[in-house]
Amino acid sequence: MIFKEEQKTVTHKTEAEGEEQNQVSTASYVEGLTLAQDENGAGYCSLNGAIYNDYEGIVYYSGSWFYVKNGYVDWNYTGIAQNGANGEWYYVKYGRVDWSYTGLCSYNGNWYHIENGYLDWNLTTLSYYNDSWYYVKNGMVDWTYTGFFWFRDATYYVINGQVDFSVDTLIQDSDSTWYYVKNGAIASDFSGLVLYDNIFYYVCNGVLDWNANTLSFYNGSWWYVKNGQVDYTYTGFFYYEGTTYYIQNGVIDFNYCALIYENNEYKYVHNGSFAQWYTGLICYENVFYYINNGYRDDTSTTLARYNGDLWYVKEGQVDYSYSGFFQFEGNNYYLVNGHVDFDFNDLIHLGDNQWLYVRNGMAAYDYTGLVLHCGSWYYVVNGYLDWSANTITEYGGIFYYVKNGIVDSNSETLVALNNIFYYVKSGVVNWTYNGLFYYEGIWYYINYGYVDFNFTGIVVHSGGMYYVVNGMIDFNSEPTLVKYNGTWYYTANGVLDWNYTGYVTHEGYTYYVTNGVYYP
Repeated sequence: MIFKEEQKTVTHKTEAEGEEQNQVSTASYVEGLTLAQDENGAGYCSLNGAIYNDYEGIVYYSGSWFYVKNGYVDWNYTGIAQNGANGEWYYVKYGRVDWSYTGLCSYNGNWYHIENGYLDWNLTTLSYYNDSWYYVKNGMVDWTYTGFFWFRDATYYVINGQVDFSVDTLIQDSDSTWYYVKNGAIASDFSGLVLYDNIFYYVCNGVLDWNANTLSFYNGSWWYVKNGQVDYTYTGFFYYEGTTYYIQNGVIDFNYCALIYENNEYKYVHNGSFAQWYTGLICYENVFYYINNGYRDDTSTTLARYNGDLWYVKEGQVDYSYSGFFQFEGNNYYLVNGHVDFDFNDLIHLGDNQWLYVRNGMAAYDYTGLVLHCGSWYYVVNGYLDWSANTITEYGGIFYYVKNGIVDSNSETLVALNNIFYYVKSGVVNWTYNGLFYYEGIWYYINYGYVDFNFTGIVVHSGGMYYVVNGMIDFNSEPTLVKYNGTWYYTANGVLDWNYTGYVTHEGYTYYVTNGVYYP
């Protein structure tokens, strides 16, 4: 028998290789074997013009391949059929080879993988059928296979020939490597803890890492991993990504704060980690300790902060017995019973006659002015009480007279400051007073709080009228006329003389005065 070869190009995808390939499938037919129609229009297999009943397989006719059984085309047949000439198998749908079909096909109790209508016996892949994926080996579903298979950039886990997408567990490969399988494939993008047989194992990029010594986050907590699994026996410190954490029974307690003794020193744990950033006080077991960069410091004498306050620390603990000054961060703080009172404002006796002003708990070296102490006002210069001060100083809008460092509340006097004489009464400058004031044998004219040396004229005082020259009464003044409120008065020896009637010379002219008044 002579065979003639007819070639048809079939394109299908070899999934194991992951790329499109062109394969030439040779569908051979018998010389003279063709299809014809009988008187009923049924297609039958014809060999040299006669019905050929012995042939079962595919026959080429007019550009297509048809399935023939018992001599006739079987239009109801869907399945695989063999080319009797070359032994190749093809997928037939309703009696004709379907070159568009890719998937599984059942035949004689087995399932075969079809690629573009062609059964490739060399193909090993995964095949999708009825919402499931099946493992195909040498063109046929291998129901005996359980293991891993690489397919389309992922490694799937096959159980009895089928991918089980419900699998979420650790699985050991034939090379003894354990993989984390999730949703049917190795979770290569996953790193973390996986529970298996009541033990938590650490997986890195989908592979159980037996060398892992790390921390891993799971279900809201961070766990300590040693040699690939959670170590519940471990309690201690562990350095991870720039932070030293404190582990208790294999897990971090982020609410835990304590002093932990390790390597002959105490470390301060704050919220589950070694607080190397912290310097200050902590209260531990009802005792305040001083922490310096995370370590308990039992040697320092300093001030330390706690809840916004400053405390005096001696040999690492708060010393409640201490009261006095302490230099800290550029300020001189005043402490009472080991504590800085930032509301404290008063003078502090340093010894002998030296007093220092404390403002808001600190020595006020920048302050010059009055300070109230025990009901009296004292004058401070650069923070220190100045017993030699005799001056006028302003406080709260009032000008006070300071005598020997203290406001003289009983004084009524004149005080010279910057060539100005101020009138002081009850210790303050009286800015409302306008009149005469007797001081050290001289009557001065006070013009709203200070001596007005530019004033010359009549001043009314205690019912009398006095003649003031350059701010002072001149009791040796010559008789003259002085104008006051539009009237000219006769004055002599510094006072207005109501009893005088007669002549007086004023600025080169002679005037007649009657009862002390000149009437023009």
